[in-house]
Amino acid sequence: MRYPVLKFLTIAIILSLYFLLPVFSTLIVQDTYNALISYISPNPSDIIVYDINAKTPATSRLPLSLYTRLISIDGVEAVSPETIVFTLVENNLVIARGIDITQFTKFYDLKIVDGNNLTLNDTDSVLVGLNLAKKLGINIGKMLTIAGIGTSELLEVKVKGIFEVNNEYDEEILMPLFLANILGGLPNDYVSYFRVKVNSNLNPSILYERFQNATPTKVQDNTLLRYLIGANVNYGLIKASQSYSSMEEFLIKQLSISQYTIIGFLVVIIALTALLLRNIVEYYLNEMKLAKKIMKLLGAKRKKILNYLISGWLIIFIFALILSSFYIYIAIYVFNNFANLYLFGHLIIFSIPTYEFGVLSFVILFLSLVFLYYDERKL
Repeated sequence: MRYPVLKFLTIAIILSLYFLLPVFSTLIVQDTYNALISYISPNPSDIIVYDINAKTPATSRLPLSLYTRLISIDGVEAVSPETIVFTLVENNLVIARGIDITQFTKFYDLKIVDGNNLTLNDTDSVLVGLNLAKKLGINIGKMLTIAGIGTSELLEVKVKGIFEVNNEYDEEILMPLFLANILGGLPNDYVSYFRVKVNSNLNPSILYERFQNATPTKVQDNTLLRYLIGANVNYGLIKASQSYSSMEEFLIKQLSISQYTIIGFLVVIIALTALLLRNIVEYYLNEMKLAKKIMKLLGAKRKKILNYLISGWLIIFIFALILSSFYIYIAIYVFNNFANLYLFGHLIIFSIPTYEFGVLSFVILFLSLVFLYYDERKL
């Protein structure tokens, strides 16, 4: 017996709209979570060394002299001391990242799209990320007034270059370490944390063990670091973790948020919308009453009728998946190109949650087949 195409199309559209609630909820929560854990570093392989008593690397305070111990550890390939500061630039929240340009570029290949790169001799110049420059209309040579949030410090700096690195840093300002320290209220010989690049044989645990026994090495290749470090400070209360893990730990301890929270949130959404899904299944079965009566008159057994109904539902479900994928693609395009949602000064980039969408589709299909199996008997 042929399936009623127009009725199937109507039900598929209704089902595809139902999909949007759990999918959009998951998309927004998951991508916001990803933005939170990546704001220290977009590269999950970076190891972040910070104060063991700090809640996050951004609130950490470590002596710059620890650079000499970290760089001396066997297996460490590069160390970038950094200070991260939340600032206001033209009434916009912007992350200002204090760096030593010679060390930072060992981790990221900065493409200078306009102007020039920083040098160790720069004292009042900054680099502005390409996306931030477009957002605020910043050009080379412009004087920016930057206010540190949480401090009373104001700096007027000159834009020396516009850079692109194709990650979240394109919404930030990069500046010499001591300028960020002024904005953040830190002494010149302190930083927020150290970004560490290691070989494949070194993990955060081993790095920490070797750090405790490391002998400081004199800085030979960087005049600025030699000037800022001053006397060596024997400070060992550090923590070393992957960049994402450092923020995940904060979210778990301080906000009780983890990947499991997101899964739990998704389960709650599905549970709350299960009644709506059942109504859609019942609507489908009501539309198939006539077909079922005809099959009974022709002598069809319940098993054959049930297989006919399940096959029809699968056709509807597949078409609904295609429709909902189209809706999601359009919505993500609008979000990413027009909504401009920011978190900590970083633009949240939404993407299709492929894995979550697959799991969600399977769960919805399973529930709908259960509803269909039990509700079919009522007809």
